[in-house]
Order: sequence, then C-alpha cells, then structure tokens
Amino acid sequence: MEYENCEALIRADFEEKVISIEVGGVGNRRAMLSIIREKFEDVHSNFKDINIKREIPIDSENKVLVSYDDLLLYECSSEEYIFIPQAKTRFKVKNLLDGIEEEEARKQKMIDVRKEMGVSMFISYSHADEVLKDKLKAHLSNLANNNKIRTWDDREIQQEMIGKKK
Repeated sequence: MEYENCEALIRADFEEKVISIEVGGVGNRRAMLSIIREKFEDVHSNFKDINIKREIPIDSENKVLVSYDDLLLYECSSEEYIFIPQAKTRFKVKNLLDGIEEEEARKQKMIDVRKEMGVSMFISYSHADEVLKDKLKAHLSNLANNNKIRTWDDREIQQEMIGKKK
C-alpha cells in the first residue's frame, strides 16, 4: 500500500495465524499505520470469538515483541517503564507507544482499556502455600480470560523490581 509518501507491507502467515504490518517512507508513518489498524479493528469487530493479540517489535530483527495492550495498561497505571525480560532491559512506555500512535489518540483507548480491565485482584499468600495460590488462580482463570478480573501477586512485583534495578 502507498499513502502520502509512505509505504506499507502487510503480510499474512496463515499457518502461524499472524499478520504483520511494516510501514516506511518519509511521510507520516503513524498516520498510515493508524489507518491500517482502524480497518483491521473494523473487520475484527464483526467477530465476537476471535482472540486478537496486538504486539509491537522492540528490536531490529522483530523477534522481541511486547503487547500493545499491556503497554496501554502500563500507561493507564502511570507506569513510566516496562521491563522486557527477553531484551534484558526496560523501556519507556511512552516512547514505545508514541512510535505507534500519538498520545491524544490513545486517551480514548485508555478509557476503553480501563473498562475492559475489570477488577484488579492482588493475591496475598505465604510462599509455603504457592500451590494453593496457583489453584485459586486456576479457579479464577475463566473470569481472567473474559477480562472480568486481573490477578497478580508478589512474584510479579519482584520481577518488576529486578527490571528497575538494571
């Protein structure tokens, strides 16, 4: 595709069930990507049982991907950085998102994400009872899969802290 001094290559891998979009050129690449994403969202809105994972590459080989929706959650939570274990470093959330779309365009999406997030539930437990915590999470998985709740525990805090120390 070409649009206002930009070019986009859209590839579908039917075996992997992945669609990749690459945008280049000297024009407003974010605007072109926004148009493409809007069209995809229109098409996907007709399918209720389709699971869409929107990911953006953070490395030059496009092998390390980060969830776009997770980045929006971080931004909603006023988290400045996200630690990416595969890259062994942390990135500014705003910088990653600004490469995809402008901050003003994300504000409405953030409102929608907050609505979809459901209840955030912190699980407090003794590490000796980790098996019971995992069983509880398994019982709550249907609610989590339907975005009614989001569970987290101290292990996720520890992973985040490791990332901030580097």
